[in-house]
Amino acid sequence: MLKPLSVCREEAVKHYSVIVVGGGPGGSSVAGHLDLDHLSDGALMIEKLDDGKFNRYNQMCGEGISRRGLAEAGLERADLQRNAVTKAVEHWPDGITLSSDINGSIIDRGKLIACLRKPFVSSGGEMVNGTVSRARRTNGGYVVESSEGAFSCRYLVGADGAHSIIRRMVFDVEPSTYMRVIQYLVDRPMENELHFTFDQRYMGKYRWEFPSGRHTKVGFPEGTDEAPRDAVDTHRRAIPIGRPDKIVDGGACLVGDAACQANPITFGGIRNSLAAGRMAADAINHGNIEDYQLKWERSPLADSTFLDVFNRLRWKTNEELAMLVKPLRYGPNVSAIMRELMNCDDFRTFYRGFVRKMENGW
Repeated sequence: MLKPLSVCREEAVKHYSVIVVGGGPGGSSVAGHLDLDHLSDGALMIEKLDDGKFNRYNQMCGEGISRRGLAEAGLERADLQRNAVTKAVEHWPDGITLSSDINGSIIDRGKLIACLRKPFVSSGGEMVNGTVSRARRTNGGYVVESSEGAFSCRYLVGADGAHSIIRRMVFDVEPSTYMRVIQYLVDRPMENELHFTFDQRYMGKYRWEFPSGRHTKVGFPEGTDEAPRDAVDTHRRAIPIGRPDKIVDGGACLVGDAACQANPITFGGIRNSLAAGRMAADAINHGNIEDYQLKWERSPLADSTFLDVFNRLRWKTNEELAMLVKPLRYGPNVSAIMRELMNCDDFRTFYRGFVRKMENGW
């Protein structure tokens, strides 16, 4: 059992072994995998949004995840699925279309999070709705100040999203890039395919169209395209992109968007958040939080190739984008692919990312 350390208590705050700030997929994954029976002072999750706002916020997501990602999380459940998806279609400049067979789902993110939290709540984990305003180190731990009061802990998990308070106040770092996106819920059905459109105006990002139950979600970087005429709802968010030097510092760690863990090519974040949450919880359970950083860095989900591809794509013109994917336009043309692999550094990096994203990008 973890023994409580000497934590500064001059403020008479309630003490926990673990505090998780943020109740999205990453934070809920951490909480759901904590071994509460062996945490001497229990655990607390602080989520700033109440149920109504939380459910709306979590609609701002394409909600796509591979079957592999669901299987890794033990979440292959029909009640979490809105749509099965079997094909990914990429539209590139010069009329180039690339199609790939996939095996994945559009899930109900709200239900997924509720499922992740269930073991935490049933094992005695505590939850409060409150806004964290400050976090600081103390002798042997951390104090978190919120609208619901101050709390202290031995381990602090920052899973509080793109504009993480914990990242800023404890780690003192900011992402190199923010991807600000807007998404529309459109009143029309869509086949079980994921469609991506790449263009120089998206600067390494893309436009997407995904099924969502009986509707379609259409999204793109803010300021690039016009709103669809048949939109019935609008969502906005920011996705941080980068690779922080550290996601563990002392007894604190970052998970999900707070750790910039969305894939830099697909911008899929659910699978990565679930996996990182499991890693972080396992490291805390074993009393060695540093293991989390080591495991994440070695994970194929954190492959540096993905960020390399993003950094190359963001500055390319449409002509250059078309030239980059041209060897792939007729499928697995081995001679064309091998020729470019031998002669073009850009293509070598792009192709590595293209292949790896299918297995580890979402």
